Amino acid sequence: MKSNICLIGMSGVGKTSFGKLIAKNLNFDFIDIDKKIQENHPDWKLIATEDTERFKKEEKKTSMSLPFDLKRTIISPGGSVVYDDEVMNHFKKIAIVIYLKSSAKALLKKINDPSARGIVGLKTKTFAEILEERHPLYLKYADEVFPVGEETEVEEVEEKLERLIIDLLHY
Repeated sequence: MKSNICLIGMSGVGKTSFGKLIAKNLNFDFIDIDKKIQENHPDWKLIATEDTERFKKEEKKTSMSLPFDLKRTIISPGGSVVYDDEVMNHFKKIAIVIYLKSSAKALLKKINDPSARGIVGLKTKTFAEILEERHPLYLKYADEVFPVGEETEVEEVEEKLERLIIDLLHY
């Protein structure tokens, strides 16, 4: 039985914010893959947009370093992680994968300037095009899809997502 959760979805959907809150509430550990990359590469946002192949290698190395015996951990990878089958299959082996789904309109309203977020692909595509490209991949790897609406209150999302996680982990 898996005891870990991996939150996937587009930049700005709340993987880190909700992940940290829920990990604290459930007494879980929390791992932010982007933060781990940043520890070794303070310029990771620039690398993500300007040297995407280098960034993807770092993202893969960092993600694949998570052990199979990880327990009671919520994992928050970057949104581009779904481009790598090997990484996503690793996450599926060690965690229940939840796709935090939202629209480009809702996400753009929330994050304002996507260029400040270090989003892989933003150099050649719009934010909406990247989401459209990734959406089928998020669905492919998700064990569960959790909608994050434009007008939903943070506390309501947190509460519902936490209940879903508790149900999925059979607590």
